[in-house]
Amino acid sequence: MTGSSNAKGPKFSIVIPTRDRPEHVRNALTSAMLQTYPDFEVIVCDNAKAKPCRDIVESFADRRFRYIAPSSPLSMCDNWDFAVAQARGDFVLVLIDKTMLRPSTLTHLARAIASHPAEIYSWSSDAFYLSNEAESVENGYLVPVRGAGEPYYVDCKPELSRRLSFAERLGTEGPNYCYGKICFGAYSKDLIARIKARFGRLFQPIAPDYTSMTKALLTADRLVDVNRSLLISTVTTISNGRLFTEDAVSGRRFLGETGFDESSFATMPVPGVFCALHNLVAFDYRLAWQSQPGQQPFGALDLANLCAEVDRDLDVIQTWASADEKREIGQNLYDFVATLPASDVRRFVSAGKCRLDAALAAVKAREAAVKGREDYVLFREDTALVRENNALLRETAVTRREEELVVRERLFSSQANSTTGRLFSRVSALERKARRVLGATPDEPAVPAAAPAATALPAAAPAAKPYAYPSFSSVAEALRFTDSDGYTYPLPTLSREAAADGSPQAAADAK
Repeated sequence: MTGSSNAKGPKFSIVIPTRDRPEHVRNALTSAMLQTYPDFEVIVCDNAKAKPCRDIVESFADRRFRYIAPSSPLSMCDNWDFAVAQARGDFVLVLIDKTMLRPSTLTHLARAIASHPAEIYSWSSDAFYLSNEAESVENGYLVPVRGAGEPYYVDCKPELSRRLSFAERLGTEGPNYCYGKICFGAYSKDLIARIKARFGRLFQPIAPDYTSMTKALLTADRLVDVNRSLLISTVTTISNGRLFTEDAVSGRRFLGETGFDESSFATMPVPGVFCALHNLVAFDYRLAWQSQPGQQPFGALDLANLCAEVDRDLDVIQTWASADEKREIGQNLYDFVATLPASDVRRFVSAGKCRLDAALAAVKAREAAVKGREDYVLFREDTALVRENNALLRETAVTRREEELVVRERLFSSQANSTTGRLFSRVSALERKARRVLGATPDEPAVPAAAPAATALPAAAPAAKPYAYPSFSSVAEALRFTDSDGYTYPLPTLSREAAADGSPQAAADAK
């Protein structure tokens, strides 16, 4: 366990490696400024090619913030290594530029360190969906994903074995997704030093978060799940992971920037399938494993499960360089599956059948929903037709009544004779006599009693609006809300009657 740098608690280093995202760096630095725990430093490592962020960092005028930049642009992994090497704290957090810390993050981390000593701390991430990314990266709404509880220990080796099995699809593991990742937690400086002594470096291509995670889980015995969400991840179209999973062209370009070129594609666990996220992660697992001095050949991957997930990855890709490339990549996968033991092939086919069954079930469910909607629309149409017929009947009745009134009016006009005139004169005389009795002159109308003075009514209090996912006009406002009593998991949702509110959750609830 690393000793603290002062009597009050450990010092933290928040490392922000970035490239050409100054607007997101501003948000990340805002989250650092709001920390309720004071003893920390921030290192912004600007690996810019086109849009440096020095002015953004300097605008905060905080002596705890340091701006550094490599002499020339580096690969992502090299930049992360360069950035972490500058850290001076007892624990190091890598804050990806499009993520933000909740104001109480370091406070909760310090408490967990005091109650559960360890070398790795992990926490979950909530989501911040941008309202209009083209206009601003500050306006958006929060979606919490996890409630808060007490920290607890997790054994590292079983966790690594679980990951190598690929029994769960990446991103669906729940809190386990974050276990051991330095960008969803913190490493002690002693652990970082031991990893470097054992493996030569902390980060390696292709995905630095996965290679460092593998090395950390191999080096430490256990980690601490802080058991709460302490990070806010901005959901954005510029995410490298999102681009990679949906666009094979962007994936090839990203790999080239990491130094992993086409000549290396054949060395992947599923050879030649460069554009599958699970295959890249498996490559990083194997790379971290084999970089240990004297380590035996890597054999812990469950290749049948891996191939099944790679197959799903290929289905997700929307953009290919060409139809020929798509066919070639698919053929590479099935050629590799053919080399597996029969039992693995059967499991791969079984996984594919399960996916097909699930897809068919989803289609049937969707068809049933559409049929239900059609029936509802037909019912509404029938109801509207009945109402329309009733309205026509009422309109006909009104027209007939109007015609009767016209006839009666003409009859009355034709009978307007002297008798009617005498009756009118008699009534007028009685009215004049009544005025004289009351003391009013014939030409002076009776004065009504004065109306009471108007009393201003109090403005009605605005009706309480049911909660949905709250939206904000600035990240500072959003981050402060995450530490308020109103920020709970799960957030109450809007009723159907409140769907006109226009919030994303209102629209979802109204469906």
